[in-house]
Amino acid sequence: MPSAVRDQSLHRFPIVAAVYAARLQSICGLGAISIAAVLFLALALHISLFSAPAQGMSAPDAAEQTAPALVRAANGVLPLGGISVTLAVSVSNVVNLGAVTAELGYNNTVLAPVHCRLNRAAFSVGLCNLTYDSNGDGIADAVRFNLATLSGVSASANAPLMLVEVSWIATGTAAVGMTTPLSTTVSNFANSDGAASPFTTQDSQIAFEAAPQPTATPLPTNSPIPTPLTTPETTPTAGSPTPPTPGGAAAIFLPVVASP
Repeated sequence: MPSAVRDQSLHRFPIVAAVYAARLQSICGLGAISIAAVLFLALALHISLFSAPAQGMSAPDAAEQTAPALVRAANGVLPLGGISVTLAVSVSNVVNLGAVTAELGYNNTVLAPVHCRLNRAAFSVGLCNLTYDSNGDGIADAVRFNLATLSGVSASANAPLMLVEVSWIATGTAAVGMTTPLSTTVSNFANSDGAASPFTTQDSQIAFEAAPQPTATPLPTNSPIPTPLTTPETTPTAGSPTPPTPGGAAAIFLPVVASP
């Protein structure tokens, strides 16, 4: 950032910090922000003045958004059975983006958000509300997020910049073959000077599929144990003479003679 622009930013720093703090309080539905939280946000904005440019294509100091930027959520396939899938919300064809506030509406009878990750590398300040109630019926039905930076980030039409990543799980009456929409609504889209920039949005959808089946592990096959061969014993038949033992003495039987 050039020194002249940096000096000008330092002069308007307290006003900008207060404006962002009040805006975050009103748009994120999180209740009153404590003094400590305001000081933290102000410190983060102050650090961003002296940090290197955020991720994304560098924009000239006097660059202005001419063609509308595109804010869109990614399509996805979500298995049943409590398995989560993470999908990104991104922006493309944008020049010198300073702040964005958007909602990602969903059907809460078949879908629920479980985690939100902000792009902290590109935006120094941000909040994400996973339980936002967009219609005031007391039931969460949208993910609302806010991102801000004084450095300004840019992205070409062919290289989208991730804003947030939201993880989803199937709930309730979700069934295989069903699809459910994700509606993208942007309520604030401004450059690093706070001026509104043109944008357009693109909705997406999630398709449900069956949970993956575990692969059966085949049982080990036992190798057959060979049966030892036995030599059958010869049983002598009654009345049959016993053959003489080789090398032994032969038995001699003499008749008995009676004396007269």
